[in-house]
Amino acid sequence: MSKKEEKKVEQTTEAATAPEGESTAQVLLRGLYMVLFAIITRLAEFVIWGAAIIQLVYKLSTKKPNDRITTFGDSLAQYITQIVRFQTFNSDEKPFPFQSWPAPAIKEESSAASATDGTPPTQPQAS
Repeated sequence: MSKKEEKKVEQTTEAATAPEGESTAQVLLRGLYMVLFAIITRLAEFVIWGAAIIQLVYKLSTKKPNDRITTFGDSLAQYITQIVRFQTFNSDEKPFPFQSWPAPAIKEESSAASATDGTPPTQPQAS
């Protein structure tokens, strides 16, 4: 093979590989996933509005927020964060349904807050 032919093969190989070592096909596949997750994000907006309206009505009628909606809203926020991280190439992990649904961070914050304010966290009693 002549030097000219070798150079042409090298250029073709370089063109088919992304700078990070991913092939063009892998990057295009990720692009398809990005489009899918963009659609999921738009659908999630409707779910957020629904949860917000239900939470507002619940709060107006009972004077306190619904814990289940609050917990769901937080896990949905975690999910959307995962999608944004994937779409902006900050993470290579594909969000739900390719991994488990994210756990809400609210429970962690409330138990951490009770540990720092001097009151002991509640422990289940042994029977």
